Amino acid sequence: NDITVQILKVLGLHSALTIYALEASKKFRDSNEFAYELAKNTSGYGKLAALYTLEPLSDSQKQWVLSKGWKNEIAPNLCAVMCLEKVDMEDYYISCEINECNFTSFSHIIAYAFEKNNLNEISQSRFIVPKYLNAAKQYAHTFIDLAALTVLEKGMDFNWNKEDRVLFTDLLKQTRWLNIALCQLNEPKYETSFIMMTLERLKAVPAFDSFIPIFQRDLFDMDVLKHMLTDHAEVYVDEVFGYLQNVLPDTVYNDGPMDIPEDEIDGKYKPDIWLMYLLRALRREKKNEEAFFIRCLKCRFPSVRVEAIHGLRVFKLNWSDNVIPALESALEV
Repeated sequence: NDITVQILKVLGLHSALTIYALEASKKFRDSNEFAYELAKNTSGYGKLAALYTLEPLSDSQKQWVLSKGWKNEIAPNLCAVMCLEKVDMEDYYISCEINECNFTSFSHIIAYAFEKNNLNEISQSRFIVPKYLNAAKQYAHTFIDLAALTVLEKGMDFNWNKEDRVLFTDLLKQTRWLNIALCQLNEPKYETSFIMMTLERLKAVPAFDSFIPIFQRDLFDMDVLKHMLTDHAEVYVDEVFGYLQNVLPDTVYNDGPMDIPEDEIDGKYKPDIWLMYLLRALRREKKNEEAFFIRCLKCRFPSVRVEAIHGLRVFKLNWSDNVIPALESALEV
């Protein structure tokens, strides 16, 4: 009855309970409308569950799936794929004209869906991508448009025709994109993975200080790590060395050597992973930071200790009298 429906709706608006409310609503006459209401008004895992259940039948539901279905702080890539792969959306995507009003919605759904998924694995791509490319010549102006184009270009293989490849090159070689990417770096609103991906595509290597807004969101952002210590270590290694001296938590050094199984490595060890890559970059760039290598011999993270040993080995001919006692002491633990 109506009271039952209202109670379940109130409960379902709490993401921890959404999946239970959806399960309980399966016998409702309007269960799909119930799922739609929860999808519109929840976030996180609740929205994920509601979106999975929803069958977008009406035009308003289909428009919502395109424009807002992908928005979620939990698994936006998965949400975007769901929005593309809904069976009831196929006719909509085939017939829909990509215009100035909905272009940004398509940019979002494309960027998130194809960031981690192959173009050929998502059936709707054969309808959407050609239309999107043609529309991009006129409407692509924002950072998320740049991210979508970059994702699509990376995902194209030999199955796509030469004309599409040429069109990508023409669209992405425009000089305005660099300023748009740098503005996003200065005031980040999107995921760091998108920002770093576009900088890589544009062959941009901004100054270390340009990344401060991203570090304010996450001191140990893993996408920035790849850019600074794997792809461009020769540019950033000295500044990263100074940065980590200031931000690494004491537990990295003071917890003592630990045996940490791979399946237990989670977010709390991101500082340790930065430290490991820094040691690797110092060795690769021939930077002899002996005192730092010695300090890292007793860090908690196993790979950090290994990299410290590798670093010392490279500079063996230049060892001070401190190294042998430090190695002997580390060997004991």
